[in-house]
Amino acid sequence: MERKIKIVVIGGGAAGIGFAKALQQYGETDYLVIEQATIGSSFTRWHPHTQFISPSFTSNQFEMIDLNAVSPDSSPAICTHCEHPHGHDYCQYLQMLAHDAQLKIQEHTTVVGITKLSDGWYQLQLSTGETVVTKYVIFALGDFHNPTTGDIKGHEHGIHYCDFDIVQADNQVDHVIIGGNEAAFDTAIQLAQRGIKTTIYTTQNNFKLAEIDPSKRLATYTYERFKQYEALITIKTGYWLTEIQAANGEYLLQFKNGLTHSSTQRPILATGFNINHNPLVHQWFASSKQHVILDENDGSTLAPNIFMIGPAVHFKDTILCFIYKFRQRFAPMIELIFKREGQVIPQAAHDLYLRNNMFLQV
Repeated sequence: MERKIKIVVIGGGAAGIGFAKALQQYGETDYLVIEQATIGSSFTRWHPHTQFISPSFTSNQFEMIDLNAVSPDSSPAICTHCEHPHGHDYCQYLQMLAHDAQLKIQEHTTVVGITKLSDGWYQLQLSTGETVVTKYVIFALGDFHNPTTGDIKGHEHGIHYCDFDIVQADNQVDHVIIGGNEAAFDTAIQLAQRGIKTTIYTTQNNFKLAEIDPSKRLATYTYERFKQYEALITIKTGYWLTEIQAANGEYLLQFKNGLTHSSTQRPILATGFNINHNPLVHQWFASSKQHVILDENDGSTLAPNIFMIGPAVHFKDTILCFIYKFRQRFAPMIELIFKREGQVIPQAAHDLYLRNNMFLQV
């Protein structure tokens, strides 16, 4: 069976649901969100004690929307009753929003291939055996499915933090964590809460950066939690891990500065994620080593009418890795599509997103 749909959104997480909600508020009905599992399911894979570092609050009546909301008329704080939602909490919020808005979503479906047709449209092959022909493809993929270990030789001897079971951690020995961003400290703090000591090896202390951008500097919320367990967490800066060797039940870490460290536990690699590892992204977007390359409209530089939204987007010099950042690109992208289609842009929807600081434009 083949269907023709004007806009297809790949991914039913925060970006996909927020974009679909924005489409609805702009009056667009010819769209479909395709989600390989269930709405917001990536958030359920978070460690049970991991929380959002950005706070949720109920201030919509002052047109200061919840920092973790994906639409101007919703609030995770109201839905979850939690200032720093856990992954399961946030998944519940997204599912509730999608259900209440009756968004058009097809779950348990994977896009297995995309082909550009001669008329400029795209044919999407789905895991269900169906095909969808669409004019606009919106990649709304989170990066949690694409952990990266960088260029570490012997990285298979380590364990990426998203696969690390904190509950099963050996509390009789110290653990080593590679990386200095939020994930590294969140893991260390959770281990410290169980009385387990850790040593964090990082290139720099991100608590002390001159940067004010929260995409680079660690959050105050993280620092407050760290200070509670400072005695159990050692930070070593100036270390860049190049290789992990395993022999006789021990793991030898070799760093670029020539120093080494030996541990009886697999090192925890808090080395982030890279959406470039997704084969569809790799096919339809140019990329540098660290991120996808987009044009000024967050579109692919390789093919027309293919766009990306979400935490992997870099808009000019700004990293849009938080929800309150990347949600600002939903409305401008929709208005760009409307202009290309010769559709009238609804003033009420435009004003709603502009008024609520959800309109970051070129």
